Amino acid sequence: MAPYVELGNDFYNGMQQADLDEYSDALKDINLLIKRFQSWQNKDLTQTIGGSQLSENDQKASEKPTWKCVMQSCDFTMSQGWEWVADDYSSYLNPWGFDPRDVKVPTVIWQGGLDKNVPRQHGIWLSKHIPDARLELRDDESHLGIFVNCEVEIMNSGIELLFK
Repeated sequence: MAPYVELGNDFYNGMQQADLDEYSDALKDINLLIKRFQSWQNKDLTQTIGGSQLSENDQKASEKPTWKCVMQSCDFTMSQGWEWVADDYSSYLNPWGFDPRDVKVPTVIWQGGLDKNVPRQHGIWLSKHIPDARLELRDDESHLGIFVNCEVEIMNSGIELLFK
């Protein structure tokens, strides 16, 4: 995600209502957000985020073994407690402690054009402000499907950076 302090209200453009509600909670009181996420405890995450709300490409991705791995990873993270919620949202909404313009290593930014959790302007902003960044914008991908549908390309781009 691009820094909130850089995007201001544009940070939210294109986000789905659930994410807007989460950020609203986080800005009011991080404990409200933690309570929201705790309500997901003991729910099947695949069912929570699945179904008709998924894009066509996400529906295809949900049939692949990697999707199950992503869901299991999310389930495991949530089973460990909720401190990560405070850490994640605090890092999204507060200054990072460094300027992305000072990043000195080659970077590949993967962004789904249909992502309603982290809309495209975040990836675009980062690619324009991180020196030596390359944006891999996939117009037909969204938040989770991009990791599954582009997994080989993502891994190859990471390996490529090791030899740059």
